Amino acid sequence: PAGPVTFISSHDEYTIKNSETVFGVLPKDKKATLTFDGTVYGIQTEGMVFSSALPFRLEPVNDPHAVFTLPLLTRTVSYKGTKNFNMYRGVFEFRPTEKGMLYGINEVYLEDYIAGIAETSSGAAMEYIKALLTAARSYAYQTMASTKHDSRFFDVVATTGDQLYLGYENERLSPRVVEAARATRGAMITYQNEVVITPYYGNSDGRTRAWTEVWGGAPKPWLQPVIATYDARDGKKMFGHGVGMSQRAAAYRAEEEGLDWEALVKYYYTGVAVLRLYE
Repeated sequence: PAGPVTFISSHDEYTIKNSETVFGVLPKDKKATLTFDGTVYGIQTEGMVFSSALPFRLEPVNDPHAVFTLPLLTRTVSYKGTKNFNMYRGVFEFRPTEKGMLYGINEVYLEDYIAGIAETSSGAAMEYIKALLTAARSYAYQTMASTKHDSRFFDVVATTGDQLYLGYENERLSPRVVEAARATRGAMITYQNEVVITPYYGNSDGRTRAWTEVWGGAPKPWLQPVIATYDARDGKKMFGHGVGMSQRAAAYRAEEEGLDWEALVKYYYTGVAVLRLYE
């Protein structure tokens, strides 16, 4: 966003702070306006005005899963109709990153993030949704551990540059995605006991690609070519980068062959194990 940003504390009180100081508390259902003029951060609420050389954080007081709304944000996705995805859980920051670009940054629990992932339809086969979310969780976990976005003060982008994350409105729109996230809570894809990067994409031309075929560099043994049976059967062309899970082929395997989510994961990611890192 270019700013200013309006924030509404939809489900809880929010503490207004920066890395050094607590300034006050924004009551539930009240509005705050955040600004940055290139040097000074500002925040204004009903009855409170603060400025700071450091960016403000708004943190829920009682419930870390609380929801906030960004009413000036218009975020739509064409295939999801006119729904505006402007509600998110957890912490909010508004700050510049590299090249002076201003970002709204959402700090959120990993499982809340996974429930807000919009990479699959709520109407797809449940075992496929579970497999996709396990790949999405592993991808996010591994990306957070990398240096990919260090200069930008966040871990993953909320677009398909990493994974499409639409937050709380996506939870309400896709209850079976939330169900699948809960069913696979803490499940990660590992290779030799390490959580690994697990890309996925729309559909292939009949086979997946090795990491090195697309991006070069060192081989990743779990990202090797496999046959995408249903893409081949239906004469599909490549839609996406081709590395890892073909979403379309995996969904058909779940529906037509009755494979469970762990079997799907192990087909598209060679030699992996699925481990629950937490309950």
